[in-house]
Amino acid sequence: YELVSTGDTNGTDVQNPLKFSPDGSRVAWVSLGAYADPAGANAELPYIATHGPGGWSVDAFAPRASSTNRPGLLGLLGGYAMSDRMDDVVVVSAESLDPADQDQDGPFGFDDMYLVDADGTAAWLSRNAEGPATNEHVDAVILARSKDGSAVFFKSAEHLAPTVPAGATGEQLYRWTRGSGVEALSFDETGSYLLTGSYLGGDGSLAFSSGGQ
Repeated sequence: YELVSTGDTNGTDVQNPLKFSPDGSRVAWVSLGAYADPAGANAELPYIATHGPGGWSVDAFAPRASSTNRPGLLGLLGGYAMSDRMDDVVVVSAESLDPADQDQDGPFGFDDMYLVDADGTAAWLSRNAEGPATNEHVDAVILARSKDGSAVFFKSAEHLAPTVPAGATGEQLYRWTRGSGVEALSFDETGSYLLTGSYLGGDGSLAFSSGGQ
């Protein structure tokens, strides 16, 4: 047997395994506490252990603490999505991890999607493809991530792409692609965009709903 997690977990338990890499060299989990020299802290954080020549090492994937990112209810993370490389983590958070993310509502906020690196850098993914941030008071929900990590599928009722019709009211299916940003996928076989939303099937297949159909 080998100890995968760090020997000092700051008095907290290793909980909820999230993912194992195909070759067995990486393991991800969450803990209710901060350790492994995180860039920030909160009640729950994701961790990834990597096996190398010297044994196992652990990285905490916590967004860097700042004047707008402090431990609290808004900063709780969720929706963890990783590629097979397991070298970064896509999360949702209601905290403003980007200065332009301003959809908080008093003590509450709305989830946006971020890509978090081991150094604490957080890149805002669920923002509109063109122009200034819209900051609508709706959540982004992670649905799936490609094995190579280059694409993330998510849903949101926020209008994040110019192709979404102005009268659309339902949750739209979006794809964020590294290097290209956000595009809307909520269209039917004729190429018409759907006003009442879409979703991603649990098996990773695309499925759409329109007017209850």
